[in-house]
Amino acid sequence: MTVDYEKIKNNLQNLIDLNRDVYAPTNSEIGIVYGYLKSEDNHDNGLSLFGNLLFSAFSLIGSIEGLPGAPIIAWFLSGVVQSYATPPTPPNLLDPDITKVTERYLATYMQIDTDLTYLLNNIDDNLDKIYNIPDNLDLPEPYSDKKTITLRELQNYDIPDKYNEKYVQIKNAHIIGFRNELTKQELARVGGYAIGTVQRRIQQKYWLYIMHAPGDAGDITHSWNSNNLEIDNYELQRGDHVTINGSSVSDFDNSMGSFCNQVGCAFVIPTSKSDSEIQYHKYYMVTGFSDGEWSGWDIPSKDFTDWLFKDDGFGNIIRPDSVAMREDVFRNWNITNGDKLPK
Repeated sequence: MTVDYEKIKNNLQNLIDLNRDVYAPTNSEIGIVYGYLKSEDNHDNGLSLFGNLLFSAFSLIGSIEGLPGAPIIAWFLSGVVQSYATPPTPPNLLDPDITKVTERYLATYMQIDTDLTYLLNNIDDNLDKIYNIPDNLDLPEPYSDKKTITLRELQNYDIPDKYNEKYVQIKNAHIIGFRNELTKQELARVGGYAIGTVQRRIQQKYWLYIMHAPGDAGDITHSWNSNNLEIDNYELQRGDHVTINGSSVSDFDNSMGSFCNQVGCAFVIPTSKSDSEIQYHKYYMVTGFSDGEWSGWDIPSKDFTDWLFKDDGFGNIIRPDSVAMREDVFRNWNITNGDKLPK
């Protein structure tokens, strides 16, 4: 069978260029993530978790619509990185002096460059070398079922070079995918964030503001009906006061979306709906959570939540360049009490 060595060579060179070109901006993004989390890059997340950062980056590249070469980039690069988890692991990736994500990224970036350059100079000897594609590479159908990739298969695709108009899109997908997964990992690891609801009640002449975990006795069910078409965040006693008024029950989604977006750290979950009434729960992402009357808990800044949340929690994408969807963060990012939210 004829082998198109020239196409394999060109595609390998384009992968080498991509790995080199994304390094600096992706590395800069690491500092931005830690800045928003008010933490420091002082923890090596190891081979496996770091691999997930790159698999997230490759997944976003492989999901670019209208780019036939996108899946092969994701398959091949993820296969190369996955090979580091199988002995013999390159010694530089086992260096005990690696203590930061930036150091882990530098070591991995250099190893990828070394391996791709070796393949470029030794194509004939490695045509049928098999790379296993990791199970957590998240690609759309019909690209998600592929399990292995070989160097020979690069002849069947055209990977855009650095002069192609799609190249910037590929680079940006890598940076964003890496950033998103790093934020997900570090938000849970750094800790301090929790999901809570606040009950406001009067005792004698004084207002009490009592924090509860979702599902606790103080997790009040609110109603949106003709007698009450208003939602506010006064119980927080933090940040800007926000009040949203609707004109009918059908205004619920838009009103609640506006509320969540304006407050920043809010998330509203409807639990029952009819034409005349919608019942719902109201939650906040807080710091310093503790059950009971206010004792030091606070809310993250609006700058942070605008950076974190793409949407308003009701299907409207407001900041497409932000990190993640609101419901996904609240439910699935291992934030304290997130697993207690009602379905």
